[in-house]
Amino acid sequence: MRMRLAVPVLCLALSVSAFRAAAEEAAPPAMDEAALKAMLEKMSPGPEHAALMKQAGAYEIASKVWMDPSKPPEETKASATFSVILEGRYLRQEFQGSMMGQPFTGLGIEGYDKEKKEYVCIWFDSMGLIPFTLRGKSTDGGKNIEYYGSLPCPMDGKEVKQRYTCQHLDENTFTFTMYETREGSKEVKGMEMTYTRKK
Repeated sequence: MRMRLAVPVLCLALSVSAFRAAAEEAAPPAMDEAALKAMLEKMSPGPEHAALMKQAGAYEIASKVWMDPSKPPEETKASATFSVILEGRYLRQEFQGSMMGQPFTGLGIEGYDKEKKEYVCIWFDSMGLIPFTLRGKSTDGGKNIEYYGSLPCPMDGKEVKQRYTCQHLDENTFTFTMYETREGSKEVKGMEMTYTRKK
């Protein structure tokens, strides 16, 4: 009886020992102080993040939306609050307004990818089911950023290319403008929003 119990216990012990040896072989080499410092630097917010976080605050928004480029835009008022999250790594936007006569709310998360040297934005809203991701670049430290992305059209499913420009006019005002390009068509302006910090 003891022999019968000893065999599976021995097999289990050998398996654990073999797994531990394999894990030790696969483990990365110990990180020295310089390598650790370099890794932490890559994972820490930089000057681009600091500039982005200055946008934190509450804003009033004047919005223009062109549903038909040949007709005047729909003009509405909205509001948004930007807050710093995750120790200065990301900026969160909570948007409240209306679109096509319906209440419209949105949530945006903005940050900066230090590896690719690109600004990153992901957007969710109450009129869509697909998170929208944008990547952009700036040549002046974030004062002006040009983003690119694409989304399928909800009417026909075809991909629509989108370009957004974010232009900071001063410390309290910036514009966010959207242009779109559909298959076989030229780029058209679809939306323009002017954000003004609340006093």
